[in-house]
Amino acid sequence: MTATFLLLVLLAFSDEFLSAVADATQVPYAMVHWTLIVIDTLLLVLVAQFKRRFRLRVNGEPGRGIMAWWLFGATLTLTTDALAIWVVPPRTLWFDLVSALIYALGLAMLVSTTIDTKPMLLVSAKTREALVDEWSRLQAAVPLLVGTTGAYLATVWWEYMLQPTSGVEQEFFAQMSQVIPLLIVALGLEARFYHDTLNDPTIAMFSLAILCFGEVFALSALVPNTRAIYDWHSYVAFLVTVEACFVALVTLVWVLVVRDGERPAAVPGAPPATPAVPPAQPARTGSATGAVVGAAVVAAAVVGWVLRRR
Repeated sequence: MTATFLLLVLLAFSDEFLSAVADATQVPYAMVHWTLIVIDTLLLVLVAQFKRRFRLRVNGEPGRGIMAWWLFGATLTLTTDALAIWVVPPRTLWFDLVSALIYALGLAMLVSTTIDTKPMLLVSAKTREALVDEWSRLQAAVPLLVGTTGAYLATVWWEYMLQPTSGVEQEFFAQMSQVIPLLIVALGLEARFYHDTLNDPTIAMFSLAILCFGEVFALSALVPNTRAIYDWHSYVAFLVTVEACFVALVTLVWVLVVRDGERPAAVPGAPPATPAVPPAQPARTGSATGAVVGAAVVAAAVVGWVLRRR
């Protein structure tokens, strides 16, 4: 859906887009940084319109609870924008890390409520068991949210660890250009995750697009003369490849742990179960949070291991 693009691309990385436009037009970023709040406010207004349309499409009833969560998420994102503008550099590493996590939390609230689901589904197994229909709409967006959070942390890593040194060496992009195609093939073999959980294939297409863009940017950074690459090019390639790695690994772990875990064990001597029988819900919902955390740790370990070989 369009709201997915507005939230996970334009709103999530509005600061980076604004910085790129300022560099292209040779305008000092400090002069236009204040417009970030205006841009994000306009994007949130558009998202609110798509939220209303989606609720009508799924026959959702107007609920103050979901709207309150949406407003809280919007407030978190705008507050983080305001802090980024008004806190005068030099900022500390912990300030940027906490700001990135708060922004990711607000974004998760916006994504979940925009598709008319409660944010508590992301952290509460009991809520997932009680609201199965809502969870079926939200769970396919979880890898995208984790991938976006990984990209946020990568921006902090770039600013404090990579940019002051020599940046990201080509070895990282060379290895990522080989890893991402394997992840795409693996996701293709395990495509039942999206087939079983989505009525709208937009999120699946969006996830695949991130992987494809990650591969394109990884290859684009592999040039004989590294000086021919602009700093913004290397920065964007680093963010997109990290996000693609997180999205793919989280999806794979989700498929292998959660989706396979929901299949009931065969009973000796019992007749085979018919395909029409739905799987047991508690097995899936109870392990969802652990699967996401485990996948995020695996993705972070892979990226960190590659960068440590610099």
